Amino acid sequence: MKTAPASAADSTRHDNPRSQSPRPSAPMTDGERFVLEKKVLADARTGREIWKVSPDHCQCLAAYMYVNSFTSDERYLFYVSDLNGHWQIYRYELETGETIRLTNEPSLAVSNANIHPFTDELFYQSGSRVWAIHMGSLKKRLVLDESGTGRLDRNRQMLMFSKSGKYFSFGWATGERPCGVARARCDGRGTSESVFARAEDEVDHVMFANADDDLMSFCVLPEYQNEPGNDARRARAWLLNAATGRAEPFLVVPLGTSATHEYWGPTGDRLYYHRKTRGTFTPAGIGVMDRHTRQHRMIYESGQFRLGHSFVNRDESLIVSDVQWPKENPLILIDVRTGKDEILGWPNSSVRNAPIRNDQSGHVHPSFSPSGKYVLYTSDVSGVLQVYLLPLKR
Repeated sequence: MKTAPASAADSTRHDNPRSQSPRPSAPMTDGERFVLEKKVLADARTGREIWKVSPDHCQCLAAYMYVNSFTSDERYLFYVSDLNGHWQIYRYELETGETIRLTNEPSLAVSNANIHPFTDELFYQSGSRVWAIHMGSLKKRLVLDESGTGRLDRNRQMLMFSKSGKYFSFGWATGERPCGVARARCDGRGTSESVFARAEDEVDHVMFANADDDLMSFCVLPEYQNEPGNDARRARAWLLNAATGRAEPFLVVPLGTSATHEYWGPTGDRLYYHRKTRGTFTPAGIGVMDRHTRQHRMIYESGQFRLGHSFVNRDESLIVSDVQWPKENPLILIDVRTGKDEILGWPNSSVRNAPIRNDQSGHVHPSFSPSGKYVLYTSDVSGVLQVYLLPLKR
């Protein structure tokens, strides 16, 4: 489909805005504090309202779609920006536009931040330590110091929370073998626990399965999904029992296709994933696998859209997905039950791997707010990475 690009950058309408941690062990950060003018835009194709919530003329990046970017009351969200010359975490207040720099960390792991679903603390990694800062009170505490083990220094995974919020997970690798999966307590007690080690390959996409505090999943790199003859070796995702250290192959798709970007629904009963055709990408689809029966169902399939990344809302009724057409990509809302789709807008991001390492920062990576009222995403259609909110008025 070839049509004239449209985006938030083509819009013209904007208005001005109206102008609360356990065991604190460090003072409030001395970050910048300013009020950011809320720019309300209209997508040129769909007419939908879009809010740009990041400052102009600097790079700003929303979190990966698996990550919780909002406080539970949706008063605040966070993103990372190089506004002060190096990448740090910023808090944005939706109602007032007040923006505060939360961190000043020379060793900040830019992609490893996540808001705890029950405490509203932002957990983030800096070097060999994990800190938590309350998004309301801005009180900060040290959660984990791994200086002795070195595992966090080699972490390549996002910090993800268990269903009860007791643990967070991470993965570790040396660049040599072995590599593994670890978890640590969110209350800051004790050290991390290595729950799985693999003597070959690397682990990736480490997360809890939302079923209990022990069930986790990961995938391996490089992938072997299209090696015939051994379904166990071909598995994209593995299930891991953290209590026993036992891992078993879980997500396997037909030869000629690849599963990517799997994630668990909030109940932990279903694993969602993207499926693309090897070599051509399309046809592509979004599927779901029942954890109990191991049965698959394709929710949405397209011979046209290169479906890249998606996430599901809290009641698992809707999925929002981006599309990997460089500079001309829609944002799609999908009904999980019927597969009916709706184009929300056109982020038209570059879909390139820059400017942070090689981490796909030019991808849209859409996600829902906790209530499902907003879709959060990134686009560099303006020439620099910016963070956008799209209100869902349904």
